Amino acid sequence: MGNLKPKLLDNQLETYILDMRSHEEFLNLESIRDFSQKLVATRRHIVYPMGYLLMKLALILPVATASVERIILAMKIVKNCLRKKLGDSGMNNCLRKEAHKIPTATKQNIQAVALHEGDWHDHGAIKIWNYTVEGKSETFKEKVEFDDANMTFTLHGIEGDVYDEHKVFRPICKVAPKTKGCVAKLAIEYERVNEDAPIPNKYMDFFVSFTQDIDAHAYAAST
Repeated sequence: MGNLKPKLLDNQLETYILDMRSHEEFLNLESIRDFSQKLVATRRHIVYPMGYLLMKLALILPVATASVERIILAMKIVKNCLRKKLGDSGMNNCLRKEAHKIPTATKQNIQAVALHEGDWHDHGAIKIWNYTVEGKSETFKEKVEFDDANMTFTLHGIEGDVYDEHKVFRPICKVAPKTKGCVAKLAIEYERVNEDAPIPNKYMDFFVSFTQDIDAHAYAAST
């Protein structure tokens, strides 16, 4: 019985994260307490009892465990409003079909991207990125997952500098249409190697910066 709960938690985590990512009501919460209260309000604490237990522990313990970090990833969202003439299809096409052009749009952030396996627009294609974050040159190898119906892109990290401090690292971008332009909702699923490793705020800032650059570049090209 000792291994039952960890196995149950592992089984719940993937479904839990997908559920949280797909519901707008969970995207603008400010704290773990708000997140826990929203779980109860929507009765998801019954569906995901192990996840809810971790939420309660996170409110009590001074240091959250890696599992707690992973399960609250759905509220680690930064909204970047793209309120120009560029529509959701333009942003979607840039990320979905023209990833090879991204270094041109954001040279200070991304210096190069190379196709390692598959084709540029293929689901499951593997790419290697060369980029600069906080003045340091790094590389990131990822396998892309496209959800075209929901305009969502997930980069499943394989290897790179981020793994000096993380065991799990998955950038996610969801493009949502608005009356004028669109909104890019950005998140990073991560699990640190230990409690001393930093939360990847610098990578979220980087993510926001290059998304804004893509917006500006695509808008300039369309006018």
